[in-house]
Amino acid sequence: WLQNFTTNEPDDSMIEVAIEALTLVLPEQEGADRW
Repeated sequence: WLQNFTTNEPDDSMIEVAIEALTLVLPEQEGADRW
């Protein structure tokens, strides 16, 4: 029950920030993230 007490569902602005952050780190070319 403690986790339910300390966490909330993300609102729309949090989701927008998460999507933008993810798109900034995704490689533009396939295989560009390989070492």
